[in-house]
Amino acid sequence: LKIIRKHDNLGWELLDDKELVFYGDTAVSERDDIQSEYDGALDIKPKGSIENIVTMIKKQILDIKEWSPMQAVIAFSASATVLPFVKTFWGVDSDNPILHLHGGSTSGKSTVLKLNAGLGSNPAKKKAFWLTHESSLVALIKRIGNNMGYPVSIDELSSAKRKEYDEFVYSLGNGEEKDRVKAGGVGLQESASFSTVIMSSGEVSLLRKCSSNEGIRARCIEISNVTWTASKEQANEIKKCMRYNYGFLPELIAKELLKNTELWKTRW
Repeated sequence: LKIIRKHDNLGWELLDDKELVFYGDTAVSERDDIQSEYDGALDIKPKGSIENIVTMIKKQILDIKEWSPMQAVIAFSASATVLPFVKTFWGVDSDNPILHLHGGSTSGKSTVLKLNAGLGSNPAKKKAFWLTHESSLVALIKRIGNNMGYPVSIDELSSAKRKEYDEFVYSLGNGEEKDRVKAGGVGLQESASFSTVIMSSGEVSLLRKCSSNEGIRARCIEISNVTWTASKEQANEIKKCMRYNYGFLPELIAKELLKNTELWKTRW
């Protein structure tokens, strides 16, 4: 029997070129003999209850008005688990979409990023996958690591140089860290690779920070001047819920994709 007891990688992995497993807080698989617990540095362990999150979504998002842009955020977050499944299991080649939100400081962007990250992991900054642009590109990629299915939020677009932001979009969109030589010039360091959906925010346009070319625009979708939350009270209630309830969505989606693969392949 093949029993895996600990893992520090996250998301989808193909075992022996045939068995697809989702590594979250525990391993999700169609086989009973694959048992594993997460033993890494990120706080991805579910906390609180999924029922509290569902109640918050119904009350604070679905019942606020007929259409709330926060509904799109839930879809973005869910797609972070679907995309690497599609790439790994169905062989569909796709870049990681970077969804950059920009606008005024009171538009609700921080609430969006907390909800997006919190559906997958602890949404407190730097506890898991809510990161900031204050980190270098190398540090950001190291933090994302070998993530194959957890949503990522990156806040606070800063004033780095254009060349750095070109590299930022290409590296995150391609899901690969640049190869780097080990100290002393002997061999290559292990490089991170990841497949996810990345939400970024700032008061300025990311595309304007980059060179004007099709490769950049193919990887980065910019959403400008949207008022994401209807009120300060709504934003506070969403943030309060996600502070105490988080980390449930990726494993639930993984179970559904494994159980009803053919149904979702048809839908895709």
